[in-house]
Amino acid sequence: MVLPAKARSQTKRFLVALFLLLLGSVVQGAGIEADGLIEEVVVEAHPLSEGGVAQPTASLFGTALERAQEGTLGDTLRNIAGVNSASFGPAVGRPVIRGLGGARVKITQDRVDSLDVSVSSPDHGAMVDPFIAQGVEVLKGPASLIYGTGAIGGVVNVVTARIPSEVPEQLGGKVEVRGSDNADRRSASARIDGGSGNFAFHLDGAYRDADEYDIPGFAESAAQRALEEAEEEDGEEEEEEAFGVLPGSQAESQEGAIGLSYVGERGFLGFSVSTRD
Repeated sequence: MVLPAKARSQTKRFLVALFLLLLGSVVQGAGIEADGLIEEVVVEAHPLSEGGVAQPTASLFGTALERAQEGTLGDTLRNIAGVNSASFGPAVGRPVIRGLGGARVKITQDRVDSLDVSVSSPDHGAMVDPFIAQGVEVLKGPASLIYGTGAIGGVVNVVTARIPSEVPEQLGGKVEVRGSDNADRRSASARIDGGSGNFAFHLDGAYRDADEYDIPGFAESAAQRALEEAEEEDGEEEEEEAFGVLPGSQAESQEGAIGLSYVGERGFLGFSVSTRD
């Protein structure tokens, strides 16, 4: 007996549907124990995550931050895996995360955008001084999505506690003084945290001063000096060649802040005023 083409097609679709139904029942039954509970399924995002190799976050607090502190935020973080510094001198050093910089890396202070012009040009310094920080948090890659979709490279959050969130049990503070013979660099920073009852306060200040870097020889390469000599022979104005120092490498900054908070059982309300020059 030969079935018509239409009947054969309907029979074939019926058999395929029956097979898929039976297959789904077998797969579902294999994943359910005798008591009707679904078996535990463990999913690991990365085989190296347990050892900390692939962690999307990094942080510096306490002694680790004090040992890593440099004049700029980028230089402070450059020893963290995947982080480097786009340095244009001792006063400028914006963090670069996994090769991405500029607007792709957001810099925040206590989770609020720093709103400085370093995001538009790498020769401007970030308006966050690492010397007044309690800690620095670095979010790399997708972990930065909690701050929006713009910072696809990562986020650097500097924790200053300039708006206190809790009342300290006792008055505390920190004073740090540093110096360097090259460029006669001098820096000093201090902070005080205290409070009483439901009120907490914060005071901090920092000062940094450095002359031009001392270097062994000319600031320009031999090829650049030869090119300038050729231009001078063509009648262009002669420029003085820098020798022994790196022009434009001097830096001076000073800043301070005061903060006050009322801390209650359900939260806190506070403000902070800061200045930087």
